[in-house]
Amino acid sequence: MEFAACENCNKGTSAADIVASFMARIGRDNGPGDWQIAEAVSRKRAISAFAPGLLEEVFRPEIAERVWLRVPSGLLKQYVKLRTEGPLLDAYLTVFAAKMGMALYREYCGAALPLEGGVQTQYFLNAGLAQRTADAMLNMLPGLETLKQGELHAGAQFAYRFNYDARSIVAALIGFHSNLHIFVIATSTPARFQIPFKVPHSDFVRPSELLARMPKHDPSSP
Repeated sequence: MEFAACENCNKGTSAADIVASFMARIGRDNGPGDWQIAEAVSRKRAISAFAPGLLEEVFRPEIAERVWLRVPSGLLKQYVKLRTEGPLLDAYLTVFAAKMGMALYREYCGAALPLEGGVQTQYFLNAGLAQRTADAMLNMLPGLETLKQGELHAGAQFAYRFNYDARSIVAALIGFHSNLHIFVIATSTPARFQIPFKVPHSDFVRPSELLARMPKHDPSSP
C-alpha cells in the first residue's frame, strides 16, 4: 500500500510508526527470550529519541497490577496488567491508525482521502479486544488480506479484514502480531455514515490534522 504525503507529514509522523511497531511486539505471552520481545527491546533507543516520555508513561510502576488470567490450556497464569491510558500513547497510536486508514482508502477507493473526509480510529492492545467486539466487527468485514511476495506472506505478523464500496468508504480491522489491533473507517463523506462517534480509545482524524495530533515535543516534527 502506498499513498503520497508531503515531506513534513512523512517525517513529522514517523515516531507514530516506531511506537506502533514497539507496542505490536509486546504480548502477554511473550517471554524474555522471544524474538518479538528482542525486537521490541532493540527499538527502545529509537522510542526514547523520537517519542520521549512514552516508555515512562506506559511502564509506570504505580499503575502495574499483578493479575491471574486463564490461558488456553485452562490453567491460571500470573501477568502484569498495565493501564495504557496516557496521552502520549493515545496520540501516537491514533496518528498511526489514521495513516493506516488513509492508506487503505487509497488502496480500495482509488484516490487520496479528500480533506473533507476523515478516519474514525480505534485501537486495542493485547487482550483489550474482546471476542464479542471482534466478532461484531468481523461479521461486517468479509475480505481478508495480508502482505504477500510469491509464496511468502506476513501471516500473523500483519493481516486485516475489510469491506469497502470502491467509491467513498473502507472499513478494516488490522492485526499486528496479535498484540495490536486497529479498527478504522476511512470515508470521504463522514456525515453520511454518522461519523464521528465516540467509543473507548477512538478518535476522528482528517488528513490535514496528522501533524497537529503529534505530541508537541516530538523531535521529528518540523
